[in-house]
Amino acid sequence: MAAKLARYAVVGFLTLAIYMIVAKAGERLGLPSTWHVSLAFISAVAVNYLLQRSWVFADSRPAASSLPKYAVMISVGYIVNLAAVETLAPRVTMTVALLVAVVLVIISNALLSFTWVFLNGDAKGTARPALKKR
Repeated sequence: MAAKLARYAVVGFLTLAIYMIVAKAGERLGLPSTWHVSLAFISAVAVNYLLQRSWVFADSRPAASSLPKYAVMISVGYIVNLAAVETLAPRVTMTVALLVAVVLVIISNALLSFTWVFLNGDAKGTARPALKKR
């Protein structure tokens, strides 16, 4: 479990870097906050799913088993993210608003990833291997 948590943290930092770079680039281009935050979120999510599924959780099941749950988790995270940025941005710098939003999303995503998204009924938190066709 310690190795999985370490990999989760590495992917999280990479995701954060992508999110911040794209968001700040969009801000510099003068895009409305809804647009640059959304583009950043979508970019980060795409990389995050691929790395979480393949490297952190080593989920060998078909993507159809985790992708719908991941989409729900990300939708919740997107709403939390956008609400936090839209609420905080008028009061603090955009960087602070983005970082607070990221922390809230990390907490939500970690809870859902480890307890619901990448599990297949295995109490130890590891994905079961895909069933073999005969």
